[in-house]
Amino acid sequence: MGDEIDGGGKADAPKPPTVPKKAPREVKDFISCKRATLEISPGKITWLPIPVDPEMTFAPGAAEGTVDIEIKIPFADPKKVPAKVDADGKLELDATNLPFGKDAAADWVKELNDWFAHRKRKLGKPTIKHGKLVLVKESLPGAAAPKGGVKHGRSRC
Repeated sequence: MGDEIDGGGKADAPKPPTVPKKAPREVKDFISCKRATLEISPGKITWLPIPVDPEMTFAPGAAEGTVDIEIKIPFADPKKVPAKVDADGKLELDATNLPFGKDAAADWVKELNDWFAHRKRKLGKPTIKHGKLVLVKESLPGAAAPKGGVKHGRSRC
């Protein structure tokens, strides 16, 4: 299934969301807290928990800090999926337009939010840079800085 990422050792601690082995190293490193910034290029996304690998493009949403994700899957019309990061740094994804995989997508986002909160991290507002979706992880207020700080997009949450 996915790569194992250290969950912190406690039985009741949140576990990181499942990441398939075929996911890019940058995605695995971002989720496992080895990287503070993730840039997702438009194109085929192979690491989401849905039955097909969709083609995605990203555009700024109507409000600051929101993103419109256009998803193209075989044999279906393209779907727009709005996404944002709320004031608490939690990712929100409106998957109601997806023809399938809605529950899996919602569960994965919840696992991601719970995992980052457990690791005392949150997401900053998403941005679009040269067509890429850029996500940045930040420390929660009052959280200790990672040992050695953050250098070159690296994080130790």
